[in-house]
Amino acid sequence: MENSSTSTETKKKQKINTVSFIRYSTLFLIIVILLFSLIILLAGRDTQRIDIEKNPIQYINTGWYYYDDSGNKIIIDSLPVKLSEKDSLSGKYKIYREKTEDLAESKFLSFYSHHAGFKFYSDSELIYEFSNTTFPKKLKTYRAFYHLISCQRIKGKTISIELEPKISSKAEFSEIELGTEFDILYAHFFARYNRLILGFILLIVGFVMLLNCIVFKTLKEDNSLLYLSIILILVGLWQFEESRFIQFMITYQPVHWILEYAVQPLILLSSFLFIREISSTKKERMLVFLFIMDCAAIIIQLILQIAGIMAMTETVIFIHICYIFSTFYVFALINKNYKFKTFAARVVFDINLLMGVFSFLTALLLSNYTKHNVSNFTFIGFGFTFIALAIIIGKRINHQLNKIQKVSHYDSLSYLDSLTGVFNRNKWYQFKETIDKTEKKYPESCLIIFEISNLKQINESFGYSEGDKVLTTYASFVKRAVPEKSPVYRIKGNIFAAFCTEITKEDVRKIILKINRYVINQHDFNFAIASCTGYSFFKPRTTADFFIAQDETTKQIEEQKKLMKI
Repeated sequence: MENSSTSTETKKKQKINTVSFIRYSTLFLIIVILLFSLIILLAGRDTQRIDIEKNPIQYINTGWYYYDDSGNKIIIDSLPVKLSEKDSLSGKYKIYREKTEDLAESKFLSFYSHHAGFKFYSDSELIYEFSNTTFPKKLKTYRAFYHLISCQRIKGKTISIELEPKISSKAEFSEIELGTEFDILYAHFFARYNRLILGFILLIVGFVMLLNCIVFKTLKEDNSLLYLSIILILVGLWQFEESRFIQFMITYQPVHWILEYAVQPLILLSSFLFIREISSTKKERMLVFLFIMDCAAIIIQLILQIAGIMAMTETVIFIHICYIFSTFYVFALINKNYKFKTFAARVVFDINLLMGVFSFLTALLLSNYTKHNVSNFTFIGFGFTFIALAIIIGKRINHQLNKIQKVSHYDSLSYLDSLTGVFNRNKWYQFKETIDKTEKKYPESCLIIFEISNLKQINESFGYSEGDKVLTTYASFVKRAVPEKSPVYRIKGNIFAAFCTEITKEDVRKIILKINRYVINQHDFNFAIASCTGYSFFKPRTTADFFIAQDETTKQIEEQKKLMKI
């Protein structure tokens, strides 16, 4: 017996240690990510700002050429184009184009540089240059940006663009647009407006969900909604960044570096916490494996990106792999442990989650073996996954709300008199005690006490069941007589109290007359009910004021009982 109990305690300690490991490791990762963000912000504090002004879009994607190592002129069919290392001169890539009338007619030229230093020449004159400054220089927190160059500054016959890649050994020359400030901005905005709208919607939904989690603290037993709201906010920020809208509004690069390098690892970490929350147990070995895999992916991605070893588009493979494993785990977990209300709900869940996995796999393959943009497939994968998980979240929230409703119902029952349906003595004491604790100032009020003076005789003569019927009937008389907003309490076996505000003495007299009329004219019983009533006007400031008012009403009732010889 001792050995079995010892082994049980050991297992408990191991489980506790596992939970503590995940908790503290998660906290450590968050600190590391925030620390990296701070380093990025400080590293780029002296970086040149990009003056992005606002710009019918024309393109000058043809007519470009470059010279190879032998000095031969190589014609470029059209931009965009990627030049390999053999086309560079000392790590620098330069393309040329003859100046034409389209440049003279336009106000601005827009160019997108991707992880590269950028120089723009008119003949041999340097008219625009961009490079980032980091400290230390080995920290290559480098991003892609749009540049707008004034065409009025182009005086020579030939223009040329020089790139010096910071990460890749290849140079990416993007499309070049011409136009006014407004037209260029308009074109870029509508090229990615769907991401902007989507980011805005996700942020709104995420913040509303987060607010609900903060306000409704009763949902604290289940944090799945909290983690999902954090994921939505982070994905919303990511989509805002991908829309390029923030780039045009905020030209301070470290802000964009943080959004690019910190947000996606935080999304992955939040996703793990969400999966852990919806798991049947938070101590499974598979969860530990997922956590270690996510930690490794985050650390590797941060090192590769911030150190400038690989570009963001190349390191996203680690995130995709983690999401695919996680989605398969959730798929198996839900199908094993969750009971869906209908078979259709299970089918919808399974299809959406599997479509999410398919989208992530497609994005993974395209990013590594083709030149296609994978962000749309990644986004579709998130969409399908969220739809699937919304089914589970909806069920969990509904369960929690039902639980809260039951607790609220039982709580209200504890303050109700089960026989008469009015508030009981506990509620009366609670109400009086809150007068001392609250700062609410009641106006002059009236305490009215109603008593069935001959209830003892009724119980002895006709039985307690008949006495209970008298109590129920009398309580209904009291509720009908007093104002609708005035609470009624059963403070003793045969005594009821009503607390009335904004009432006059004439109103009180009418209430007493109503009670007496109800009692005299009742036809439910073949015996008389003796009712005595007392009242006292007072200003409730403390609990003591209630005792004084109650004593005064009791004296009035005792005098009535003497007159009635009860």
